[in-house]
Amino acid sequence: MHAGGAACDIRRSMPRVLAWLACAALTVPGVGRAFTADLVPASPRPEAAEITGRVTIGGADGTVHVSIQNVNDAAGDPLDSTALLVQVKMRVNGARRRFAFSLLVDGGDGETQTTLGLAPGDRVIVQDVRVRGLGHRTIAEAGILAAAEPPSPPPTLPPPPDQCPAALAACQSDLDDCNVELDDCQLGN
Repeated sequence: MHAGGAACDIRRSMPRVLAWLACAALTVPGVGRAFTADLVPASPRPEAAEITGRVTIGGADGTVHVSIQNVNDAAGDPLDSTALLVQVKMRVNGARRRFAFSLLVDGGDGETQTTLGLAPGDRVIVQDVRVRGLGHRTIAEAGILAAAEPPSPPPTLPPPPDQCPAALAACQSDLDDCNVELDDCQLGN
């Protein structure tokens, strides 16, 4: 496997990861659950290399909010007055649905909001979100930014054997106090 092989494998499996996350996190009654994902560059090309952003889908009607930053042209300059295309693929109540809407970028940044017109109680699985630029090239996709996890704290060790009788006595005392309080509570004292 070459050095870029891991990145290619991650990109291929991303729709499955997103579908799993959405299935676990998104059923769109008016309950407030939502799909949220970061927008990540789809390639290292100059127009996409520094892209950041976020896509959220939520609410009873499936309101979509997309924000994107650092969109450049092929020369690496920020795009001005350019319409990008946002495409969303999903399953709604088991049926495949596709939505597309424009996103105006000015100075390399843009933001839009629209509704998917879902009904309360619709079951939704988001399969893919892409932002396409000039020439219909995919410049950003919904993805996950990898971050290092903080180290887990060391496990607590049991007391050494010479401290066990004292620890047992303290535990027994706490249990006796708890039982007295419970009895008082049940008797209404």
